[in-house]
Amino acid sequence: MATAEGGGGAAAESATSHTATNYDKWDMLDLSDDEDVSDCHPNIDGKLWLRLKKEKQHRKWQEEDAELHALEQEMDAKKKKLGDVEAEIQRRKDAGFGDEQSLGALQAQIATIAGEMEESARKKAKMEERKTWRSSEVAEVADGELVSEERKALDRQEEIAELSLEERMAKAEEGKAAGTALFKQQQWAAARDAYSDGFDYVRLLEQPEQLRQAADIRLALANNLAMCCLKTEEWGKAVSFANRALDVEPDNPKAVYRRGWGSLGARDFEDAVKDLTRAAKLSPKDKAIRKKLKEAKAARDKALKPKTDDEKADEYVENAQKHDAVYRHFAYLRDDDKSEEYINDHPELLNEHATGWMLLHCLELEMEGKSREMHKVARQNEMLEYITRSCREVKIVDDPRAATMPFFRSLRHPDPRARDGFHSDMQGVIDKITARAKEKKLEQAAAAEEAEEEIIVEKMEQAGEPGVEYLVDKKGGRVFRELEPGQLEQVRTL
Repeated sequence: MATAEGGGGAAAESATSHTATNYDKWDMLDLSDDEDVSDCHPNIDGKLWLRLKKEKQHRKWQEEDAELHALEQEMDAKKKKLGDVEAEIQRRKDAGFGDEQSLGALQAQIATIAGEMEESARKKAKMEERKTWRSSEVAEVADGELVSEERKALDRQEEIAELSLEERMAKAEEGKAAGTALFKQQQWAAARDAYSDGFDYVRLLEQPEQLRQAADIRLALANNLAMCCLKTEEWGKAVSFANRALDVEPDNPKAVYRRGWGSLGARDFEDAVKDLTRAAKLSPKDKAIRKKLKEAKAARDKALKPKTDDEKADEYVENAQKHDAVYRHFAYLRDDDKSEEYINDHPELLNEHATGWMLLHCLELEMEGKSREMHKVARQNEMLEYITRSCREVKIVDDPRAATMPFFRSLRHPDPRARDGFHSDMQGVIDKITARAKEKKLEQAAAAEEAEEEIIVEKMEQAGEPGVEYLVDKKGGRVFRELEPGQLEQVRTL
């Protein structure tokens, strides 16, 4: 059985192989406001990070509220002005001195004010709609107090800060013992949480003497956390915790090996080969390290080798057959909230095979004259394209679904400019599909016309005329005799 504190590789490795989604790194992920602090990058003080994010969000809310209040005051002023102009028109009519030109100017003024009020009303509706999303983004803070979960996190950090170094190290050892017991039972996630609890007690030390005294427990916990994350296939976190271990001991073989393993899982093949080569030099007798290095080199070489068209086609067909029901269900969702939920439940949508299926289905719909449905499916496809592209740009590895919330938040943003790029790209896809459908229809028509002109014949012998062959056009019902190669003479009709 693999143990969290085993040797450089053989005693540590027992996880099964896994093919990860083809993205590069985790570290640049901008976590959403409602994420638990356990998802924060290990090199960041999670509690402080959460507090700063919350404070930033509430400052933004205050600015939005102030903008809404100013807009409401502006609308009230315009409403009053509109009433004043209407009253002036009526006064002039009643007095009988309002000429057509002056009344026309006042009517034009009314039309202008009404248009401005209509635009302000639309803007206000969007801002009020935005306020309704706050509860789903971050829990409301009552009376200026922090939410309960954040308060608990900050209280815990304050309690730890009050402990002596000896007390912190004792608590860290308790977390280590609990995590190891769970690890031996192969409860990887629970073991990770126990180790993380222990690591909290020694994670934020700053004094050189404290760091020296706590070096062993910090190294062990960081290495164990990296191993747990490898087991749960959280590749980016495994790399980050291995880095924490290497901060303590730069040439620690286990940490170098586990960082290389994490990079391999994240498909960062160059870094994986580099670390695993180094780990093999640090532990030359470790067979597990050499095996993982061989795996990393093979994966790197395969990634550098372009896939053949046949390989791409086979891979697409396999995925399309396996996930057809999922692809089809998502294609016909018409509610963004349900689409977001469905993507989170079905990460198999976030790859090139799903978008390839969507595009082919769009082409089929357009060929059938169902343009309206094609436009809707094209929008669903563009959602997947945007999210997967975001994953590549911000280098999300552990779970590409982490990009879904920022994307759908942009779809709901009150400023339409937040969606300009999305709509422009979607229209570009629609235009290409429409043009391709026209081309295919012309190709099909040309092929049908060519088939109509072609004479398909079969050779046969006529009874009573042994050795004499005739050519029979069964489609046209005609019989030919070949005079010379390529020269036919019709002799009768069937």
